[in-house]
Amino acid sequence: MAQNIDQEHSKDAEYLLPEPQKEVDRLTANDSVFAYGMKNKRVLAPLDMTKPGLKVLDSATADVRSRQSALRPPGGGKTATPRQSVGFLSKLVAPGGWIQLGEMDVKKPAKGGQAITDAMVLMRTMFRAVCGSDSFAYDMTDWLREEGFEDVTEEVFEIPLGPLCDDPVIGKRGADTGIQSWQAVLGAVQKLKLDVDESVTDNIIERLTDELNRNGGAYNLRFVYGRAPSRK
Repeated sequence: MAQNIDQEHSKDAEYLLPEPQKEVDRLTANDSVFAYGMKNKRVLAPLDMTKPGLKVLDSATADVRSRQSALRPPGGGKTATPRQSVGFLSKLVAPGGWIQLGEMDVKKPAKGGQAITDAMVLMRTMFRAVCGSDSFAYDMTDWLREEGFEDVTEEVFEIPLGPLCDDPVIGKRGADTGIQSWQAVLGAVQKLKLDVDESVTDNIIERLTDELNRNGGAYNLRFVYGRAPSRK
């Protein structure tokens, strides 16, 4: 996640979450967790993935620092807002091509107890500070329509963690990557000195580890995809 606020620690091309290499490993592990929740259909847009010559830009599955150039306004400068980023990415889509966006719904957990509820408070706090909003998972549909995309469709998938997942291996992996994610978010919240009630942060990682491994939890991923108009 690229920064969008002015802080003394905000530097050009700096990845916000602590320990970027661990983030690369987490994103890699999350691929199988997300794919399981999405019934192994990573690409929701109606593409023929066997068609030769397809050109696909896949972002947020590797070192985010290498992607930041695509998220900056023309001419350089500060990293873009989520809305601006969608505008820049939209310009990369060929006529008749498709764009697919996905984001975690941080409004509330799909399932779980107090620890994952508190973890969502951390996530919302960081999103509001860094991105200016905690609701852009819900805004992406309108953004694509504003960019002129057609056949815009939204789909929501529940990602089960721990014992709530039917596959114990995927469930454990999801719990582990979830804990790692929220540990990084906690580090970012502390780094940015954001105001969060102590009852939320108190032993959050320990409580979350126990809760997810013992009882499990779940959150939703929201996806939207649309087709760029064909040339006339």
